[in-house]
Amino acid sequence: MPTTRQNRKPNETLPPHIALANDLLEHGEALHILESSREVYDTFKPPKQWGHRDVPIKDPAEIPEGWTSCDLDIAEDDIDGMIERCYRRIDEGILPDIWEDKLKMYQSMKQTQTDMMNSEPAGLRWEVIQRLESLEKIKKHFDEFGNDNGNTPNVIAIMAAYRSGDLVWSDDPSSVTYWAHGKMITGPQKMEMEEFLAFSQEHGPHGIWVEGMDGYKHEPLGLFQCLPPFHPI
Repeated sequence: MPTTRQNRKPNETLPPHIALANDLLEHGEALHILESSREVYDTFKPPKQWGHRDVPIKDPAEIPEGWTSCDLDIAEDDIDGMIERCYRRIDEGILPDIWEDKLKMYQSMKQTQTDMMNSEPAGLRWEVIQRLESLEKIKKHFDEFGNDNGNTPNVIAIMAAYRSGDLVWSDDPSSVTYWAHGKMITGPQKMEMEEFLAFSQEHGPHGIWVEGMDGYKHEPLGLFQCLPPFHPI
């Protein structure tokens, strides 16, 4: 029987590669790009509010000192927050064309979000719906190209579990569930490399899946460049 955390003696030393993997699993979040966390945006101060302007400024040479086009206090995937900010920026009347175009784009994204939510069972969190979209793409890739290492049954079962509510998305990146051949074997629990290796030896090598390690979000959108606060020379 493979050695696991439960039956390993306290004085046994882990192999270096497993110890390193466990350390990365425990502390790896510190290596993530800060942009990926919405909490980071709370550390940025919102731009100055300039109030309503009857005659908009459309010439960049006329923008007031200290004005910036950056909205770094809002995560770019916070669609509702961005839409609200666009309305405020348009009302302020400083280069309003920028915000009118941005508003149209985010309104389109909002409609896409609404359509995605309406296509899934009611009550699912937006995080779950985004994860389901990723899993659908993974399944489509498996269907088209094969080489799924026996994981198509796992992907199908995981999607069904999310949709039924039997599986929920955890905000804890270290919380995972273990799947084998279309069934959840154990979890939610903390990911440990030695347990994963033991699990793979027992149920694998094919048809093994750990759900929860991959984020539900896409990569940062990088939709707009912004101008720092303007200060004339």
